[in-house]
Amino acid sequence: FKPELLDEHSRSILFSEAGLPESYKKVAPDTIIYHWSNQLSPEAILGMIGQDQSLPEATGTQFVDELSKITGLTVQQLFDLFEHDLTLAVSGINENQLVPMPRFLLSVKSGEVEKLKTVVDRLIEHYSIPVRRTSHDETDIISWGGIVGIGSILPTLSFSDDSVIISSNRDQLKNYVAPQREKSLADLESFQDISSGLLKPSHSFTYLDFAHTAEMLQEMVSWGGTMLAIKDKELARKSKVLIDDLINPLLEGLSMYSIIGSRKYLEGNTIILESITKLDNGNQ
Repeated sequence: FKPELLDEHSRSILFSEAGLPESYKKVAPDTIIYHWSNQLSPEAILGMIGQDQSLPEATGTQFVDELSKITGLTVQQLFDLFEHDLTLAVSGINENQLVPMPRFLLSVKSGEVEKLKTVVDRLIEHYSIPVRRTSHDETDIISWGGIVGIGSILPTLSFSDDSVIISSNRDQLKNYVAPQREKSLADLESFQDISSGLLKPSHSFTYLDFAHTAEMLQEMVSWGGTMLAIKDKELARKSKVLIDDLINPLLEGLSMYSIIGSRKYLEGNTIILESITKLDNGNQ
């Protein structure tokens, strides 16, 4: 590609120094999707929202302008609260869950955690959001107080290790912020097999337990079909054919890909994507 065609901000992100993830040592061992990147760009995300034709014009700009009025910070000051280091971790469906929903955790580095806490408090106050404030291992945890959690499923937010952490459940977040933990993703043999060839200076790293992800999708699709059956029998009949004859066979076929790992890095003016795939028979 030609770097001169990019704007200054995009070039600075793209040509940032490669690094190594550390957060895989903190996520739970039942994590089936792990993604780390040091090239997060809030400005680019806002730009993509603005280009979404399904949204009203200037939705992204209006949203940020409203945030500026509430928080007292300019748009650039809001962006500057976040650094470029991002972690996304998705865990499979818990056996005790009534509703088969994946559990996710998102962590973004911030060099201005105290300012970010103030921003969150102002937003909570402005929108009158009901919250519960608790602590775990000396880490403050904010949970949404307007709903009853299903099991541990409850939108939760915290600040730890110079990061803001958002999770769909309390257990995943508590494990992430704990000073010590019995096991993490780093202890899994499947992760070690894949990461041994990929954990090198990079701009992103991804681990995907494809077999368990496919299994999770099948459970979600099956639950969706059951909900349709309650609402509309004819629609449920059609969806059952689609699920049984197309979706499930496709997912079962793809589950032959057991584990997939990948990384992205830059060499000169070339973006390189490197991946390793482990099949269910153990071959790579």
